Amino acid sequence: MKKSTHSVNQVFIKLSLVYAIAFAVNYIWEMLQMPVYEGMRFDDARSYLICLRAAFGDANISLAIFVLGRFLFGNWDWPQKFTFVKAHYAGLLGAGVAIGIERHALINVRWACTTLMPVIPRIEVGVVPVLQLMILPYLAYVISHKLSGRT
Repeated sequence: MKKSTHSVNQVFIKLSLVYAIAFAVNYIWEMLQMPVYEGMRFDDARSYLICLRAAFGDANISLAIFVLGRFLFGNWDWPQKFTFVKAHYAGLLGAGVAIGIERHALINVRWACTTLMPVIPRIEVGVVPVLQLMILPYLAYVISHKLSGRT
């Protein structure tokens, strides 16, 4: 494994950019999935605040997956060389976290899904939030890398 030599400033910038992109893509996703959750309406400012709060949580999860990946794969640029193992690491960890959050929230009646939400059989959680944390963290890493001007 190639070790990466980054200064503290470079790491801070990298992490900040990953977080900002993860927040942005997750906020958009949260807004688009409003119709699959009970009580979420585009004409209600409260719904926008709920999506904002959720996007911060999603960005935190994305950043944690990224940082954990750095230690697992040995460098900060681990997402750039797309491999089966790296994609599955990010996707399966994201899915596991999403399933845990959704199960907890549904059991504790923190939110409820509408009939528009496709549900994963046996697990009884929505497909949409699971896909969100399977796809968006890795997407955020790739976008942040492209925006940083590195190839």
